[in-house]
Amino acid sequence: MRIGLVSFRINGRNNFGKVAIVINLINSHSDLDMLIFPGWTLDSQESLNSVIQNNRNVKTQVFIETKEPKVGYILKHRRIIKGNLRQCFENSADINQMGTRRGNILCFLDKLKQDRSFRINNKTARLLICGENNILRNIRIEQDSAEFRFRNDDGLNLLWRALYGETQIFINPAHTQMVREREMRKRREYLSSGKRIYCFTTNKDRGSGNLAQQRTLQYLYYDGQPLVGELRGVNENCILRKFNVVID
Repeated sequence: MRIGLVSFRINGRNNFGKVAIVINLINSHSDLDMLIFPGWTLDSQESLNSVIQNNRNVKTQVFIETKEPKVGYILKHRRIIKGNLRQCFENSADINQMGTRRGNILCFLDKLKQDRSFRINNKTARLLICGENNILRNIRIEQDSAEFRFRNDDGLNLLWRALYGETQIFINPAHTQMVREREMRKRREYLSSGKRIYCFTTNKDRGSGNLAQQRTLQYLYYDGQPLVGELRGVNENCILRKFNVVID
């Protein structure tokens, strides 16, 4: 399976012909099964329409998000496979607050089962948007190992285990660079364990330096281990890495 991850520089450099870059990246990488852009890639619905109308790539499925409104889409050629994909919570405080009402977590798990599920090469993929990886928590007394945040609720844990069991690919595009790298690594390992694929990409929103040398912008894990991608497209404001995942 061939997967591409894209990252942009957004710290003060948002206006650099991004729509044209997106169209070119999609059309020039038709060897990919999935191309994943970070959050906020497009400014508006009008920009999305332009991308769809100019998409000549009939093979690759694409995740992309508009900023106004903040909505994600799964595209294939000139069709929207999944739309109206909106982030439900941003961080652990948000989901802990949501968790005070059990129905909120049931609603999110139902979104994962229905709205956030799609197929890639006969594999079931699910979408976690940015900080929604906080559906997991880290256990400090167990070397920050990751587990389902509501594991102590038997009913919710059963639903999560069923979702997790039928998912082969987790896609987790983000908006900005994440902190607490050790905890994030444990979550990547968890979501990719058991011969699963986990994909993460984000924007560079702080600091300077060469995008291609930034280690925390893009990750693809398979079976609990990080894979090394091939740089396919690089300029001052954008990078694309291609990963070829051989699934056992």
